[in-house]
Amino acid sequence: MLRRFPHRLPRSWRRWTLSALLGLAAADPGQAQDWVFLIGGGDQADNSQAQIEANTRWAREVLAGMPGERRLRLYFTDGDDPAPDVTEWQRPPEEAAAMQPLARVLNAYWSNGQRFRNHALGAVDGGTRSDLLSAALAEQLSAVEADDRVFLVFNGHGVWDRKDPLGNRILLWDSTALNVREIKRILDQAPADTALRFVFTQCYAGAFAALAEPGSNRCGFLAEAADQPAEGCSAAMDQLDFQDYSSYFFAALAGRDRFGDPLRASPDRNGDRQVSPLEAHFYTLVHADSSDIPRATSEAFLLAWDPWFLDLVIRLYAGEDSRYQGLARELAAASGLDPGQAIEPQVRSGRARAERKLRGLRREQERVTQRIEELRPALERELLRRWPEAGYPYTLGFRSFLEQELEVAQFFILEQRNYPALVQAQDHYWVLEDQVLEAERGVTAFDRIEHLLALARREALLQARGGDADRERYLELLACESAPL
Repeated sequence: MLRRFPHRLPRSWRRWTLSALLGLAAADPGQAQDWVFLIGGGDQADNSQAQIEANTRWAREVLAGMPGERRLRLYFTDGDDPAPDVTEWQRPPEEAAAMQPLARVLNAYWSNGQRFRNHALGAVDGGTRSDLLSAALAEQLSAVEADDRVFLVFNGHGVWDRKDPLGNRILLWDSTALNVREIKRILDQAPADTALRFVFTQCYAGAFAALAEPGSNRCGFLAEAADQPAEGCSAAMDQLDFQDYSSYFFAALAGRDRFGDPLRASPDRNGDRQVSPLEAHFYTLVHADSSDIPRATSEAFLLAWDPWFLDLVIRLYAGEDSRYQGLARELAAASGLDPGQAIEPQVRSGRARAERKLRGLRREQERVTQRIEELRPALERELLRRWPEAGYPYTLGFRSFLEQELEVAQFFILEQRNYPALVQAQDHYWVLEDQVLEAERGVTAFDRIEHLLALARREALLQARGGDADRERYLELLACESAPL
């Protein structure tokens, strides 16, 4: 069990270094066992993208390769069923043999190149259908001892409940799901004293901070806020797509990125030659080129802390001694700002420039979309006028069309005067799609700096004006997050 902090906290927190928190969190583990539960995949084959599979494999590789022994359990989609449960996409060649002309005209070019296959993770311990997963986790957690340590990771999709954050849920195989309340009931199968940490990388993950309720000895890390989507669910396997929370978090733990390249900086902030989950989280906050603003449960606690005097005095606390002030300056320097100057004015002007660029790209994307809708329907009508069977997939007529008329029909498409313009517009749309994502990431970099500055202010205010119980709870969460794996 994590040691509790004294009721009276020091007047200044400058002496409370990360090393001290690590020492408290790692005290006397005895014969404790480490349990790892990896859960991954989508709810259906067409929503179980290859990047999720790759992220699950990456997490397993990192955790299995760390020093020490772990009882690792992996649950993925349909388990060992050989039926397809993963989708991946590769751009098809621009030729008739790949049916690309027909796909472009019939508005299926965005899915042409998609294929389905069984997962390539090897043997797994089970599937993720909610009833099966709930039973398996409950059984495993009931065998956990109070001194054991549990690490639970989810790579998949999430859904936002607009009315109730505790209704936010993870999507599981066979169109099933588990919400925050249901997962809490499963985790309650472990002893209350068991140190249990979690990583939720899905969209709208922030709601799962509620699992770290007081007295539970739980903490964790969330890829995004409770009402925001997250990156990490592409069917393509382009290296540039791997900018999500899971990629960076586990890279920090591994000491290298998933492609074997060195990290941009050492994530070991306290110099103890090991990287704690909190240090991995800090590395991700600064170095991830994503549109996410992740948070640890201690940060979620700060953001939810709402004393009556907060709005009256928060601007008086800059948090110069806060680690978040330092992280904000690191990210500011990486974003091209001058960390020696006041950060907030630079953030405002930098964000304004990034937003103007984003708005311009979105306007251009809307213009290109309109151009596509001017060209494609006319080409489709002319195609279906000549070959009406092409408009009725899954029929004998469509089969006959594919077998007897496909070559002639695609030659017809290629000869149409406006077809080259359609190809150009559709391809330009995809280029703009990538540019919009990069621009969104650029805006988020400034949002993340503001997020870190807000955390610095709240941490400083909590130190100076917070009650003992709130400060103790905050340090308990930090200790849990900082304990090494």
